[in-house]
Amino acid sequence: NGDAYLDSLYSYYTEIALILYRTHVIYVNLQNNSLNNLNMKKIAKTGLFLSAMLVSLFLGSFTASAAEVAQEEELIIVAHVTVKAQYKDAMTAAFKDVVEGTRKEAGNVSYVLYEHADNPLKFTFVEVWKSQAAIDAHNNSAHFKKFAQILDGKADLEIHTMKKKF
Repeated sequence: NGDAYLDSLYSYYTEIALILYRTHVIYVNLQNNSLNNLNMKKIAKTGLFLSAMLVSLFLGSFTASAAEVAQEEELIIVAHVTVKAQYKDAMTAAFKDVVEGTRKEAGNVSYVLYEHADNPLKFTFVEVWKSQAAIDAHNNSAHFKKFAQILDGKADLEIHTMKKKF
């Protein structure tokens, strides 16, 4: 289920954080020339490379798409939002508020906002819901209604609701 998946992600991300911290310590020592021995520098650089590869592996392996996480009865919403340039700051704050509020809802399995790498005005929400009733409750929640009011006229919106096929 979604909770077990999130627990395993938390565990893996904790491990990644430790790896990144240790890698940072090695990097700082390299920059400060604290590692004087040439062999130690080679080992440290190899460790940095391996750490980067390990992090990539963890992120690739354990960041499943919403479709992979969804159970048979769950619904997925993919909402594409293109913000008008003059409203980007206001919408960024509104995005943060709606994400934080929505993740606390009982019927929400996952709620993630992505910013497009090639266009900072385009965003995509990927949402996983336990049921249509959960989506209806979300749409009637105070934080979502507030978000919808803020969004009105400040962005173009395209919404797709899907269910798991295979």
